[in-house]
Parts: sequence; structure tokens; C-alpha cells
Amino acid sequence: MENNENLVRVKTLSTRINNDFVSATKLNPRINIEGNLKSRKNKLSKLLHENLQDYLDLYDEAIRLTICSHELFKEHFPEKSTPSFVVLTAKMVTLMLGIKQMLEAGFSDCVKNLERPLIEANEVFFACLIDPELSKSFSSTSALYDNDKFYWENFSKGKLDKQCQKLYEKIELKKEDIENLNLRKSALKKFLSESIHSSFNAAFSSYLMMSIDFKIEDNIYGKVTTAYPRLLISLIEETHLFNNLLNDALDKKVCPELEGIETLNSYKLYKFYNEKFHLLFHTYYLKLEEDSKSYSKFFEDIRAYLESNNGT
Repeated sequence: MENNENLVRVKTLSTRINNDFVSATKLNPRINIEGNLKSRKNKLSKLLHENLQDYLDLYDEAIRLTICSHELFKEHFPEKSTPSFVVLTAKMVTLMLGIKQMLEAGFSDCVKNLERPLIEANEVFFACLIDPELSKSFSSTSALYDNDKFYWENFSKGKLDKQCQKLYEKIELKKEDIENLNLRKSALKKFLSESIHSSFNAAFSSYLMMSIDFKIEDNIYGKVTTAYPRLLISLIEETHLFNNLLNDALDKKVCPELEGIETLNSYKLYKFYNEKFHLLFHTYYLKLEEDSKSYSKFFEDIRAYLESNNGT
């Protein structure tokens, strides 16, 4: 074993080992990860912008709106509230930016694995909004707490759902709307969990799902699949629902901590971006939703045809 000060860079030693293998076997063991990703990204970018530009632009507007909500709570925090809202909206922004990067790179499984904690961050946000004591405990900086224990005591086994239910009732949502919200969330979590827990069906679908230009390929360096429209619609819906609930909560003053927030300049910017997103959402949503269903149906029809011809 060489002393640390005499160690060469990992890449230098790796290249030497590769060269020795080539000399001994005449086989090339090199796998150019960076090169493969770079060349693949150019093709994916073209596919995305030719087929999904409106989806991407609306998702970018969703990110901008979430950034504005973060700036709003950041300006309000020093005077009035706990850091919970600042930290949670920051988490939402970073997750959404990470999702954007993974979408552009063609890694739909990574998108799903980031969307799941995004949904939970939204839920924890509303739990803190409706329960000031929970918000203080969650963001406590005076005493360290066991994260797992805190989660199980406050958020696990339906506790987050109950907190969200309190918010829905406080802002006087209709019973039918509450039921629809709960059904959507339950179905979405189930779908995303299939990817997180590596079910074979989810992994197989991601591996062989058609690209957005209706080609079947198994490229491991990323691909834009026919699932992309549905994924993007889901993400856009999540931002729309989150901000509808947040606006109602602010308008109806359900959280004493946020008193006076409407006087801030960042609040005016937030309201501008929220109204802009609301307008864009309602202008384009139905068309994008219908298009996403068409992509999904085409894939399902092809899969059914292949299964029937294989005798399954």
C-alpha cells in the first residue's frame, strides 16, 4: 500500500490498469460516461423542445412561483415566523430544480424519486401552517432531536393526512373537493412508490417504454419517453394545488404566524406570479392533459398488441 502522499489521481491509475488490460487481451474496456451523456443530451434536448415545449415552459413557471413563495417566507421570517416555511419552500425549490435537471437528462425514474419527497414537503408545510406548535418543534434550533423519532411521532401512519384535513376544513373546502384531493394524492403516491421500491413492472416499463417520437429503445444514458407528458402534468398540478391552498390559507388568515405578510413587497411579487401561473394553467391545462392521455393511450395500445401476439 502506497503512502497517501505518493498516491496518483484515481483517473491516472485507472488509465494504467485499462492500458494493461488492452495490452494483455486486445479488448477495449473503456466506458466513456461523460461522452455518452453529453452526446445523448443533445438528442434529448431536441426531442424535448420539439414535442414538449409548452409542458416545459409551464413547469418553469411553476418553479418561478415556488421561488417567489420561498422569497416571501424568507423576508417574513426574521420578524414574525419560525424558519419552517423558509426551509420547506427552499426544499421544494431545490427538488423542483433537480427534477428539471433529470427531465432534461432523460432520467424519468429519478424524476419520480424526487417528486415523492416534493409531495411530502408540501404536506409538512401545511402541517406546520395549521399547527404552530408543530412548526416550532419541527424547526427547533435550540435542541437537536432524533429525525426518525420526530417523523414517526408527528408525520407517519396518516398523521400528515390528518393535518392536511384540518387545513382543508379551516379554509372551508367543499367535501367533494377534499375527496378529490385525497384520491389524487393517494393514487400519485402509489404510482411513485412503485419506482422508489423498484417493482419489476415499473423498472421494466421505464427500461422499454417508447420514446416521445414513438421509437422503442433501451438506452441507459437517458431517454424522453411517452410517460413524460403525464409526469409533467402531475408536477404542474402539484404546484397549482399547493398555491391554491396556500392562497386560501393566507386570505383566511389561518396561521397567526403569518399575520402582516401581505404588506411585504415579496408578497406582491408572489401574488403576481401566482396570478400569472393561474392564468397560464387554466389556458393550457386541458390541452396538455388531453395530449398526455393520447401519449399514454398510444403506449398502452402498443403494449396490449405486443402482449396479445405473445400469447400473454
